Amino acid sequence: MQVPVLNKELLKHWTYQVFAPGTLLRVRYEAFRELLALDETCLERITELEDIHYGRRAVDWTRVVYLVHELEDLGRKLVSALTSLSPTKGVALMEYFQKIAFYLEMAVDIAPPEAAPPFVLPLDPKAPPAQLGGKAANLVQARQLPDMPMPQGFVIAASAFHYFLEANNLREALDEQLRTLRLDDPEGLERASATLQALVREAEIPPAILQELAQARASLPTPAARLAVRSSAVAEDAANSFAGQYDSLLDVVPEDLPEAWRTVVMGKYSPRALTYRILTGLSDLETPMAVLVMPMVDAAYAGVCYTRDADRSASLCGMMALYAVPGLGENLVSGRLSPGVFCIDPGAPPAHPPAILQRPPGFAGLPDETVRRLARMAWQLEQFFGSPQDVEWAVDRAGAPWILQTRPMQQGQTATPAAFAAEQLPEHIPGHLPEHLPEHLPEHLPDPLLSGGVSVSPGGACGPVVHARTEAAIRSAPAGCILITESMPPSLVQIMGQVAGVISLRGSRASHFASVAREFGLPVVVGGDRVFSLLREGEEITLDAVHGHVFPGCIQAVVEAARLPRKSLVAAAHSRLGKLLPHVATLSLTDPTSPQFRPESCRSVHDVVRFAHETAVQEMFSLLGKSARGMARAKKLQTRLPMSMYVLDLGGGLFAGARDKAEIVPDDITSTPMWALWWGMSSVPLPAASLPMADWESLDRHSGGLLLDDRLLASFAVIDDAYAHLMLRFGYHFCVVDALCVQGGEKNHVAVRFKGGGGQYHQRLLRLDFLRHVLEAQGFSIKTMGDLFEARLAGVDCNTLRRRLVVLGRLLATTRLMDMALDTPEQAHAQAREFLDAMAAEQEH
Repeated sequence: MQVPVLNKELLKHWTYQVFAPGTLLRVRYEAFRELLALDETCLERITELEDIHYGRRAVDWTRVVYLVHELEDLGRKLVSALTSLSPTKGVALMEYFQKIAFYLEMAVDIAPPEAAPPFVLPLDPKAPPAQLGGKAANLVQARQLPDMPMPQGFVIAASAFHYFLEANNLREALDEQLRTLRLDDPEGLERASATLQALVREAEIPPAILQELAQARASLPTPAARLAVRSSAVAEDAANSFAGQYDSLLDVVPEDLPEAWRTVVMGKYSPRALTYRILTGLSDLETPMAVLVMPMVDAAYAGVCYTRDADRSASLCGMMALYAVPGLGENLVSGRLSPGVFCIDPGAPPAHPPAILQRPPGFAGLPDETVRRLARMAWQLEQFFGSPQDVEWAVDRAGAPWILQTRPMQQGQTATPAAFAAEQLPEHIPGHLPEHLPEHLPEHLPDPLLSGGVSVSPGGACGPVVHARTEAAIRSAPAGCILITESMPPSLVQIMGQVAGVISLRGSRASHFASVAREFGLPVVVGGDRVFSLLREGEEITLDAVHGHVFPGCIQAVVEAARLPRKSLVAAAHSRLGKLLPHVATLSLTDPTSPQFRPESCRSVHDVVRFAHETAVQEMFSLLGKSARGMARAKKLQTRLPMSMYVLDLGGGLFAGARDKAEIVPDDITSTPMWALWWGMSSVPLPAASLPMADWESLDRHSGGLLLDDRLLASFAVIDDAYAHLMLRFGYHFCVVDALCVQGGEKNHVAVRFKGGGGQYHQRLLRLDFLRHVLEAQGFSIKTMGDLFEARLAGVDCNTLRRRLVVLGRLLATTRLMDMALDTPEQAHAQAREFLDAMAAEQEH
């Protein structure tokens, strides 16, 4: 008969207790040390997921999935280690952890992709939109409108992309690279991108895809015509534009179509495309690459039409704007050329024909009737889709107009259908200022360094000027700067969220980068030929990208006046992780004396870690079981501090003469981190001059007799010669310290977790504010969540670490009742300055 797991563990545990208590002690040592290591790693993974959720780190979704799977594995190992210490609690905890793991899997689960034929689809309303991708799906819908001229073509479906990856076993290799991506590591992003693209480049295109491509090409009206091969990824040209982030190829020889398709697929893994996708929070699996194939239009003119344009400087706000360049539209959307802008009042076609309010010079070959026809088609598309549209068009050399693409306009591109100021308009068109754009700048401003710039993406910002004439200079732009560039290539998206604003020598609102900048609220202006000479490197400036001005210095009033609502760079990831994080990081088990401190109350991985840690320490010291055998090495530390402390030496943490003592004194300690921390704690006068005396009897009454119960609310330390792990309690003040200090050790660290207190909640937060000020000044990195405080210092030499431990010890003793004394942030800051000044004065002497 098979013995249940719990019975096996209990049998082994009781056998050790009765017949081999020394062996049990060694087993407990090993399990306890393993549990502490797992505890620390789990908290690191939890913290990384919190950083991603709150926007402190931008990573690919595969990193989130990887962290979740790793947490599941670490959590199981943690619970197994606890089972070695406490079989009943460990086995019970595993059951509840498995439930939490189920919810984690549900939160990151993505439906498996469809990789079955057909791999090529016609531009037909019956084709599934998810297989067509964004660009092609929009065109398929638009083709239903009468008199909407579009080139014939077909789509290489998203299923072809998935089948290509599956046939070459690429998914795992791609994910391995994707999970390393971090937007704050541009060099690492470049390396990973090169590896990802090489994987696609070297893979074989399956014969089934090649066969369908050949059949589709032969079915075109003119099979020998050169082709436009354009990205149409799922999620492209929808809520997220992906404008210019993927690759499209023009003038493709029909025989080269398979390799052109591969090139577009490779573009999915370019640095700019990866950056944009990560910012949206979408995964690689959710954005498969479909590819739109159409015959080339021999364009005399091309461009884009914004059916509602908010540009203040080059068009009439709220009017339709037609941006045009000679030849192919690629010169416009790439940001290489500045276009001519036709401003049009679309009226209400066909009863009221469009009125051309502004006609740029140099476009005599684009007659008014053709412009009006393009305007009518764009108006139809807006009415059909129910929102302002960004329409790509071309006019061939015979004068015929063609619609090549339509997508929703992004934030910052549109405005109410009115103009900025009545004096700018023909008399018959009334106008008013849209509510979301400021009409006037603050008064008494200095003379601008630059005026009349073209607003590409509205907003306001200030920062130092950085000249960036090369792609490398753009990628290395420092955070918070105003970047000065020669043009606006789509690759600028790689610095989205890093720079405060962009001023370009040339470009337009119709470029791909301009669309993305408006989408994410990055202020951008085209300033003209003198931007590099007028704006000096390193000079602090204020950019008003609503009115097209640049002022010297940082003028917050201008920044605030020009500020517009922004789409958060982490909004999508935050929303998605919002379903995951409660099962990861919520901490509800805070009081080990509560009846709710049990496995059944665990609702998150953090709860499991907290329960396992507390239970492990209690079991290690066996303070709740007086009959425990083999635990004689746990010794009570005699101290004048208002706490009970028990010390367990794992070897080398105490002088040899103290090993047989039942109680020890601080002078018996040889553990480097334990001695340094205790020196700091015991060096604080009791009571501290600025803090109230502790009424311990009153506190004990309020705690129901638990506070002074030596068995329940004691503090514990596990030490060896170079390591110390402490669970400290000063009354309601709970703190965990973990420190390693060895000469030349790369893993030297001190980590602090701080929770709870006897004061009111706002007072506990003020105490954390005090701790933040002091520890940040000592080089610690800080993280807070509610009244949970975490600080860490790593990678320093042993002498420095000892000094920081002394400071930390003094800090912990000083703050033991501080949460009952603080009432305002000013008090917390003053206490922090007083503490730091006192430490500095001591170091001088």
